[in-house]
Amino acid sequence: MPPSLGRHSSNSSKHPSPPSSNQSEQPVANPSSSEDGSDPTKFKQLLNVLKNAMGVKDMGTMRLSLPANLITPIGNLEYWCYLDRPDFFASIDQFDEDFQRILAILRWTLTKDIKFVHGPICKPYNSVLGEQFRCFYDVTPIKLDHETGEPIVFENPQATTSNSEHPTSACAEARSPSLQTTTTSSAPEPEDDLLLPQPKRSLSTIATTIPKLADTNRVVFLNEQVSHHPPISCFWYESRPKLEDGSSLSSKPNVVAYGVDQIGAKFTGTTVKVFPGIMNKGIYVKLPNREEEYHITHPTATVTGLLRASPYVVITDYCYITCSAPRKRCFRTMINYLDESWVGKPRFALEGIIYELRENENPLEWTKIKQVPNERVWCKFSGSWRGLVTYTMTEYSQSNSNPSSQSSQTLLDLSALLPLPKTVKPESRQTEMESRRFWTTVTELIKSKHYGEATKAKQAIEQFQRELAAKRKAANETFKPVIFDIFNDDYNQCGRPTLTANGIEILNSEFQGIGYA
Repeated sequence: MPPSLGRHSSNSSKHPSPPSSNQSEQPVANPSSSEDGSDPTKFKQLLNVLKNAMGVKDMGTMRLSLPANLITPIGNLEYWCYLDRPDFFASIDQFDEDFQRILAILRWTLTKDIKFVHGPICKPYNSVLGEQFRCFYDVTPIKLDHETGEPIVFENPQATTSNSEHPTSACAEARSPSLQTTTTSSAPEPEDDLLLPQPKRSLSTIATTIPKLADTNRVVFLNEQVSHHPPISCFWYESRPKLEDGSSLSSKPNVVAYGVDQIGAKFTGTTVKVFPGIMNKGIYVKLPNREEEYHITHPTATVTGLLRASPYVVITDYCYITCSAPRKRCFRTMINYLDESWVGKPRFALEGIIYELRENENPLEWTKIKQVPNERVWCKFSGSWRGLVTYTMTEYSQSNSNPSSQSSQTLLDLSALLPLPKTVKPESRQTEMESRRFWTTVTELIKSKHYGEATKAKQAIEQFQRELAAKRKAANETFKPVIFDIFNDDYNQCGRPTLTANGIEILNSEFQGIGYA
């Protein structure tokens, strides 16, 4: 890959870091719960830090620098993504019926944060300006059972890309499923699924046949930090199917998603509330073959259990999925994450509906489920965002020639799904601003538990970034991202990033696997 693809003009100066004797190409491992999530000493230390944020409207505006022992050695751009299940993402376009496509979008929306179902809560590195993360997944999209309509999830959706042995991987270490990844030293191959922790699964949702090679899709994930204060990043997910003969990937995408990530946070004294920042308008999913776009909004999340040193995530508020397409019937989904009781165990419950939008109707007219007339509702669903979600078709959908039964059907079982591992280039083949290479020295020091040295290395990087920012300000220079164009109305008003010429070149190089072998 040409060096220019990963560097950003005059801002690409290398960050200072202590020399490392072991430039490991192994994926980042998440400390086990005994070392991180359940350590009361660390939580006491963290609470002392959070006390400084009491009364602050948005912690995202604060300049907090945590000591290395409170940080999980993974980049924020790698950790904070919505592609935990790319096989669900790649499946969205395969349905010819418009209602099945809105169901597919709903399934992916519920799977995009599975890391919070199966893994511990992590505090990753704060991304520096211009930092990037790139990876891809080779997956078999989910199918639907012809008789029951239930999703069929392949036991190992990762496609094998060569006959060589799997590269040595840190997945054998005790770590969170959300951080399972693989790097490549020869041909790109995913990790051995047998090494991954296996949840209990319903046999009815597991495929009993091996998919054809032509059924696989490659999904590429790009992320770039475009602002440091406030912290803002842009992301791009794109799926391309293989040609019918399985010889190569199509040059045209079947599913594309993009958006701007900015989160706000507020410490209440016992919990941390996380909400979308002002630039975060949600996720946009585009189906180029069907001229459809879906807009997914973000609900509010709360990290609770801090005082007991046993944190977990609770989701509240509404999430909306709205389809827009010219001259087509469109649907809108409302997901209501139910409030938790102060007494008893959390239920993680949700309920929702899918209803038909009328032509020229303002989709924002209704914001609550009870506001939508019954005769407009096509289906109702309920369950747990950490477990089983079922749906039932309504009489109105039956009157519109929908063959589905009115009996309850399985939408998906989130407890039976784990995040899929990423395929990432070895650090030696990454550009200097790619997350794993950028943070490699700090990562190695944290993993070896040299926390004092890791904190010093991290502080040196932060100081160097401040100096770069001061130089840009003195020279009246504006930072220009490599991958994303942020100087347009689509970005500033709608939160829709677009790719630069370099970004398109980087995207295509990921699909081609350049730098992986």
